[in-house]
Amino acid sequence: MGGLKAKCEEAVRSEVRSYRERMREYADTGYLDIWYSSIKEHDILSTLSKEPRKRAETLFKKARGRSHLPVLDKLAAIVASEHRIKEGKPFVYRDQYTVNGTSIEDAIKTFLDQYFASLPLDHRYLVSRYRVVDVARRVVCIGSVRTSCCIAFLMGKHDNDPLFMQVKQGLPSVLKPYIKKSPYVNSGQRIVVGQRMMQGSPGIFLGYGRPEGVDL
Repeated sequence: MGGLKAKCEEAVRSEVRSYRERMREYADTGYLDIWYSSIKEHDILSTLSKEPRKRAETLFKKARGRSHLPVLDKLAAIVASEHRIKEGKPFVYRDQYTVNGTSIEDAIKTFLDQYFASLPLDHRYLVSRYRVVDVARRVVCIGSVRTSCCIAFLMGKHDNDPLFMQVKQGLPSVLKPYIKKSPYVNSGQRIVVGQRMMQGSPGIFLGYGRPEGVDL
């Protein structure tokens, strides 16, 4: 245990040191350079020793060969001649109603109306061409315990054009008690704006809504 604790402390100190150095670097960097700054594959590989680098190269190669179709086989099964999300209780399951008694179908429709409005017009036009096929609840990891999470399964032009979207509840910032007034309409918007600012290429379908008073 002593050795493990020492390695953990070393890793944390290394992370904090790297963060401090990067923030110092960004303090003297132009705004546009910061905006377009990103961590590329070679940046990660250059920090690794021989064996970890080999494993990372294998993972990168595998990731480049992936498409959305294997996800369809993993998450969905054909039921009555149409794909449906696979249930895997207690982690993936269906509900007919929300905690407020609203049907899932109506709740999803309300959310989608708000969600579409939060997207840029070109992205809104793209995702609006898909139809919702199925929705299921999903039990999320420790970091999101007690928050609502769903998987929405949409289909496009044909069976080889699936789209899976995760809908997660957004919680208030820990800084909220210390801010007089937030510039955001809800926690979902705050999270989406933050992701778009921090990520060089955020998901094109990243958006938010607030059905039944729950920030998503």
